Amino acid sequence: MIKAIVFDIGGVILDAHALIEDLQKWFKPKDNLIFWEELNLKLAPLCKGEGTLHKTMTEFAKEKNIKIPDSVLKELFLIEKKHLKFNNGVIELIKSLKENYRLGIISNTIEEHAIELRKLELFEYFELVILSHEIKMSKHELDIFQHLIKEMDLKPNEIVFIDDVQKYADNASSIGIHGICYKNIDQLKIDLVNLGLNV
Repeated sequence: MIKAIVFDIGGVILDAHALIEDLQKWFKPKDNLIFWEELNLKLAPLCKGEGTLHKTMTEFAKEKNIKIPDSVLKELFLIEKKHLKFNNGVIELIKSLKENYRLGIISNTIEEHAIELRKLELFEYFELVILSHEIKMSKHELDIFQHLIKEMDLKPNEIVFIDDVQKYADNASSIGIHGICYKNIDQLKIDLVNLGLNV
């Protein structure tokens, strides 16, 4: 029986498109999904508290043969107020689920983003909030999901994890957690109902 539902933040609770659009203006990727996945991989060490955002974005631009002014690189991928928009229906779903299930967050974060996220008062809905840069683990590896299981004191199959990156949902699934790749609110509700949840 499902006892807990754990959400990613960017791309699931928050609409990541505004932030991605700023990056796309400079990088002009041929495939936005592949670009987002490549960027996620590049940010992996940063999400574990290693390195700096400026250095990481400078290296990423160099790898892509994109010339971006240093003044822009220093600001690129920083969260601004315009980026903090909730995905339609997700907060309402969270409030509804909270009545019957334990709720948590696992998010690949950097310190600069976490400061802005805390201002949203979003975390009040969740029993457990795991931010990668604080515990030096990331969703690229399985240890963060083992940490989740231990902290919630539940069996893997009693937990649902929702992420907009398929690899992270798959990582959770590989150790027995029910991983769902988020596309939109309607699809998410169907997937939750299929797992037997009251939505």
